[in-house]
Amino acid sequence: MDFIKAGDGTIHLGHDGGFGRANIGLPLGIWNANGNVGIGTLNPQEKLSVNGKVRVHEIKVQLDGWSDFVFDKKYQLMPLNQLEAYIANNGHLPAIPSAAEVIKNGIELGEMNKRLLQKIEELSLYVIQQEKRLLDQEVKALEQSKLNQRQSENISILLKHIKKTGTKTKLML
Repeated sequence: MDFIKAGDGTIHLGHDGGFGRANIGLPLGIWNANGNVGIGTLNPQEKLSVNGKVRVHEIKVQLDGWSDFVFDKKYQLMPLNQLEAYIANNGHLPAIPSAAEVIKNGIELGEMNKRLLQKIEELSLYVIQQEKRLLDQEVKALEQSKLNQRQSENISILLKHIKKTGTKTKLML
């Protein structure tokens, strides 16, 4: 049997002429001779191509590598002024595709999750840097406040001494 066909394109079985490979046609889909399955498409280019919505409870993506390299001591965060310039020039974050690229090519979930985690980790490092700067400024402000208080007390002492001794002087306050 070289071909079986059922009504309204429901099931099609075909044979490729002796090589043992066949296409199986399903309603609005196909399982082709390359082992690719199409649902809602008759020309699947990947092992599973779906033209429509998919509902699942869980998807597991196998990846080589993860984004923890951001926490390596040798990793260089992009200075914020350079990041700002990059965003102004490109309209998106570095290592993240533009909207036009996503519309044209889609995204690979595993790779995108890896890149988004990288950005989260970078943001965490930026926040830590900002917290250190803020604490440093708070310490400096407290030291400056204490210095101002001591200088104010010294000025008061000097003014009392001037008053007590009757010394005439021009003070710049």
